[in-house]
Amino acid sequence: MARVLLNVMLLIAVICQITANHRVKRIVGGMPAAVPPEDDPVVFVYLHEQDARVFGNRDRPNGYYNFRGIRYAEPPVGRFRFQRARKLKLWEIKIIGSEDCLFLNVLYSIKLPDSSEGLPVLMWIHGGGYRRGSASQYGVSHLVDQKLVVVTIQYRLGSLGFLSAGTKELPGNAGMFDMSLALQWIKDYIKFFGGNPNKITVFGQGTGASSAILLSLSQITQGFLSGVMAMSGSALSAFAIDKNPIATGREVAQKNGCPTSPTFEMVKCLQELPVSALIQADSGLQELRLAAQGVLAGLTGLLGPAPCIEGGNDGRFLPNFFDKSPLDGLKSGKFPKIPLLTGVTRDETSSALNGQYRNEVLENVKKDPKYLDNLVNDIVKGSDLFGELYNRTDELIKNVGSKYFGFLKGDPSTTLNKVVEVTGDSLFNLPAFQMAKMWSKYFGKTFFYSFDQQSERNMHGGGQFLQGLPIVEDGNNTNTGVAHGDDLPFVFDPLSLYGNGSTGGSGASDPNKDKVQNITTQLVAQFARTGEPSIEGLGPWPTFSGDKTNYISISSTPRKQSNFRFCQMALWGGILTQLQSSTCKTFWGITKFSEDALGNLEKAKTGVQSGISSAVNNTMTGNILNVGGLANTSFPGLGLPISLKQNKTTGASVVQNSPDVINTHEVASTVDTQENYINPVTQSYIRVTTKKKPSLIPTPPPLIPKFPIRFRI
Repeated sequence: MARVLLNVMLLIAVICQITANHRVKRIVGGMPAAVPPEDDPVVFVYLHEQDARVFGNRDRPNGYYNFRGIRYAEPPVGRFRFQRARKLKLWEIKIIGSEDCLFLNVLYSIKLPDSSEGLPVLMWIHGGGYRRGSASQYGVSHLVDQKLVVVTIQYRLGSLGFLSAGTKELPGNAGMFDMSLALQWIKDYIKFFGGNPNKITVFGQGTGASSAILLSLSQITQGFLSGVMAMSGSALSAFAIDKNPIATGREVAQKNGCPTSPTFEMVKCLQELPVSALIQADSGLQELRLAAQGVLAGLTGLLGPAPCIEGGNDGRFLPNFFDKSPLDGLKSGKFPKIPLLTGVTRDETSSALNGQYRNEVLENVKKDPKYLDNLVNDIVKGSDLFGELYNRTDELIKNVGSKYFGFLKGDPSTTLNKVVEVTGDSLFNLPAFQMAKMWSKYFGKTFFYSFDQQSERNMHGGGQFLQGLPIVEDGNNTNTGVAHGDDLPFVFDPLSLYGNGSTGGSGASDPNKDKVQNITTQLVAQFARTGEPSIEGLGPWPTFSGDKTNYISISSTPRKQSNFRFCQMALWGGILTQLQSSTCKTFWGITKFSEDALGNLEKAKTGVQSGISSAVNNTMTGNILNVGGLANTSFPGLGLPISLKQNKTTGASVVQNSPDVINTHEVASTVDTQENYINPVTQSYIRVTTKKKPSLIPTPPPLIPKFPIRFRI
């Protein structure tokens, strides 16, 4: 019996083996099974005796981890509208909404850091005139490829983020406090995502660049940052600060049908309104300002509530974000010594001036001979940079402007090119230039660039990233140049406001795009890692200072340059020593100074130094006419008689020119346009703008999501 049982068992074993062999053959000859999906990343967070798990996603096409829609502050809704953001309580996680926008995205490489210190961190602040934009618009895969952790943040925009009544009940700057709280979140938590909390660089573009520098200047954020990068914006830009926030607050209240006083009643009324009403009112305010202020308003972009100066702290309330103006803050020098990388595009205002404002400018130039002079005057009046220059040297500015533009009236294209040059110099180049000079003196190493890579039309960044901003609305003009925002596609991939798809235009791509993109992202990454940017094969990046205004021209063939717009910056900044130089004498068409005149200038050195109101080496807002012993002195070597005469009312010296025309060396300034894509909705709080055509400006004679992610506790 046992033998029979054993035989049966052996037979069963043989049958099983044969069956197994047949099964293997069938599998080999069939369809192979799919590779099991990789697990999505999970970050384990433990801080202050609380722990959490953050679930992210693996971006398979680009090969990096992303954690999108992480809340960094409590929702600023209901009675907390217009108020400072509050730190997040981890056990109260809610769903994102249009007003509830305080989220950030963390993105980094699958290759985690080799050392315990973590990867350098970039915190991106988007631009958009403080009214539009989204963290999700900016695809960061090219930066992530450089082994960086990139954090893109949302913050409140428009009235929700920057409304102020100039009182303790509504001091303003809620949007700036959002940014500071996001920065604090990064400082506290980024180590759990592979980032180095001691190596955080904040960077932005346009108003985002202004915000980045303002953030670094606030006492609230001291010790958080290791570097700042600012693209086409600074704390000294005309659009950085609202100089009259109380008036803006009243306008917003009136547009919404709310009382303007007392502040408590105004705030209560505005808090009870639907978000859509506030958005419509902001758009209405923008229309009014464009209609009243014209081209200049469209180019500066300050068309609604913006950051403001709250004033000194009294010790009884929470500290203010800004207790003094950016200019005064910079002059104090009481901030950490961290490096700055800043720069501009070559033709910042060219899209708008050759687009939607083109016809208006040319018509006004025809009708009013003083139109361009008046525009220059408006620029001087509207900027802190000129300070005492206005009212003392306005005659110089006016006369230079009229001589400079007088012979251009018959040539529309040349006229517009010169206007682009003037507005670019005064509204973008000078603020960046002076910012860099002051930073190099008080704060640390400073590096400057000019982005000069001209793109194919479909690559224009303004239309892809800054939809609805007047300065990038090109009116479908086909002229090209390097305008505001045109550097953005060389750092980021353009996505929709929701982070989906691409907003790129049609047509052939720029053959040099990949090369310039590699150059740009590498220099950004190197700056984040070491505090010094570099371009492979170009050697060390020269530092920028008051004496040596070195910079890099970024293009497919980058090169080192010196003396950034030497004579133009001398004129607008009132830098007398540069205006006296042989370079500028030739540049302005001046043959030579007489020996007597040069002798007088040297003798008047002390008078010049006291007469020039300056924040850096007496070059900030040069009152170049009040030069001590030069009053009533003639300069026969100028090619036209100029004399300095004392103003009996103010005591200041003013210039009187003869009607002779100055010979100028003309330099073409290419202008460009962009395709404009307007989307009225945004992940955070953004709205469409309206277009208006106003007045224009001349210059001194230059020439030559996936929201939210799962968050479990």
